[in-house]
Amino acid sequence: MKLLVEFLREKHKETKTEDIEAKELNEYLCQFILSVKLKDGIDYEPSSLRDLLSSFVQHLKECKYPVNMIEDVAFQRTRNCREAKDKQLKKESKGKRCRMQQRP
Repeated sequence: MKLLVEFLREKHKETKTEDIEAKELNEYLCQFILSVKLKDGIDYEPSSLRDLLSSFVQHLKECKYPVNMIEDVAFQRTRNCREAKDKQLKKESKGKRCRMQQRP
């Protein structure tokens, strides 16, 4: 979650994450999903990325953010980006299940 908050602060310096309007936050989240990597430059596993976004959803809920990221149409692009990234990572065998199946 800290990584996402730092990313958003770089994009929107003066504003708390929960004060960013949904349309703008949606765009930032898509950029984050498509660009985030571990410190060594490797992609996050699909489950780790989902967990990260779930933590952020919980954070917004606790801050009484007026839009639900999981259900609202305002965040459809974020959901689409996450699903596309999941598919890409699974295709590249980056998920835990894929790696476990490849073991001898």
